[in-house]
Amino acid sequence: MAQKFEFSGGYAWNVEQCEELLLIAGYEEIYRYIPADQPWKHEFETHFFEIGDGVAAEFVEAINAVRKRCELEVIVIRETNLYEYGRSPDKRIKSTNRRRIREELTDASVDERQRRIEGAKVEEQRLPPPHRTYEEHKAWKQQQQEAQAASRAPRLVKMLTLTTSPSIRDEIIQNLSADEALEVAEKIEDTELRDALIKHSLGAILSDKQTRN
Repeated sequence: MAQKFEFSGGYAWNVEQCEELLLIAGYEEIYRYIPADQPWKHEFETHFFEIGDGVAAEFVEAINAVRKRCELEVIVIRETNLYEYGRSPDKRIKSTNRRRIREELTDASVDERQRRIEGAKVEEQRLPPPHRTYEEHKAWKQQQQEAQAASRAPRLVKMLTLTTSPSIRDEIIQNLSADEALEVAEKIEDTELRDALIKHSLGAILSDKQTRN
């Protein structure tokens, strides 16, 4: 079963052993047809077989592109629940297991290799659906963040309106993000305080712009 997740380069999959076998078998089937000038081949082998990383979607797409050229069925990774192996963060175990599967499939007879592939397909089809899909999790996380932000804004307004100390007000304002300062400013009636919040928001935006440049 596979779990989709985001990383700095896009998104990837944590997979179970049956999916590892199907991916390895599918990759080995087109290995010799991958052009030598394609850098993804080395990158895939390093991340998948040596490091034990999750399977980046770009590698699955690259493998499938070659399989399509060879008029072979594409590899489809479904979102499902994760068992103990798929959840494990131990990359050493996963890289070792993948190299072992690769060697076994290489050494196996045609019949034995096909038997293992068919068995993995049956096992993969039995995997249950996910409790929450990748998109559902993203939406839920966004809702949580929005709820936390909404809860934080009233507290900030209350602190700013209750305190009579200019130094405490300045400290509160200096710890706000540009968006938070604007959101709080909309709820403040004191024009001097509102201007201070807007000024802080503008300064935070300009500072962020200079940092990016």
